[in-house]
Amino acid sequence: MRVRTAIGLLLLAAATFVGSVADAGEPDRAKTLFKEGIDEMQAGNYASACPKIEEAYQLTQGTGALFTLAECYAQWGRPATALGHYRAYLTLYARLPADVRGKQEERAKLATTQVAALGALVPTLRIVLTGDDRRGATVTVDGQTVPNEALDGPLELEAGTHRAVVTAADGRTVEQSFDLAEGVQRRWEAKLQSPTTAPAPKQKTSPTGGRGTPAKTAGFVIGGIGVAAIAVGAVTGGLALGKRSTVDEHCAALICDQQGLDAAGSGRTLGDVSTATLVIGSAALVTGVVLLIVGYQGSKTEAMSLTPHGVGWRF
Repeated sequence: MRVRTAIGLLLLAAATFVGSVADAGEPDRAKTLFKEGIDEMQAGNYASACPKIEEAYQLTQGTGALFTLAECYAQWGRPATALGHYRAYLTLYARLPADVRGKQEERAKLATTQVAALGALVPTLRIVLTGDDRRGATVTVDGQTVPNEALDGPLELEAGTHRAVVTAADGRTVEQSFDLAEGVQRRWEAKLQSPTTAPAPKQKTSPTGGRGTPAKTAGFVIGGIGVAAIAVGAVTGGLALGKRSTVDEHCAALICDQQGLDAAGSGRTLGDVSTATLVIGSAALVTGVVLLIVGYQGSKTEAMSLTPHGVGWRF
């Protein structure tokens, strides 16, 4: 919902501002920004109008510019921002000399009406921190730091989604997102995790501790290698036997033709490979079986190794 005001009062504020700037000798930039802001407000271009009027106000700190800035945000549909500017205007108005206040009486009445109307629209979020959590904590909403004194009351925000983050002095952090609709009042008790309840570091487990899962895994792997090696030894052994029959056919009384000599050489090589793979495969298979037994039973054994003579153990 947008709260709109009379164009006449807006133009009056513009005239007052331009006159005060001229009397005070302010730079022409402030007058130019303010005039452009007024023109764009009347055209409905609030996204460009409000920043220009705000810059003009920062240059002059005039009440007319501040009132117009509040009007700009109100017409833009940003009641929380407008509400803050209206309140700031009324604070400045109360400090003006009596004769000057008389000239701005209509604007003050309108600002008071707007404060009441917009206050019913603006959603609020109260962030509650208690005890040690509040001391030294930093609170941000949408990336903007919230002063500690502002935490004593509700924060007035625009309708929409907001993200609040609380960071304790020791680095602990908690955050929460909120979807706030017009007029909604939310309360968030930010609870930071206590340092004493932080999760304990995971304990290292021995290779065969507990249910022996690492040992069982190693047993399956090494046992599988053993089975594969035995299979290779069996195949190469079969090939070596095939070469033996060729030697018998092409050799007589220790005299062989070329084919027989080739078969004899290949047979010896295949036989050596078969013997070696069978020995290694058998050792690996035995090791795998032992690891599986250790893994399932949770053995106290600390280490073991595969040696040329079989399985070696260290306790």
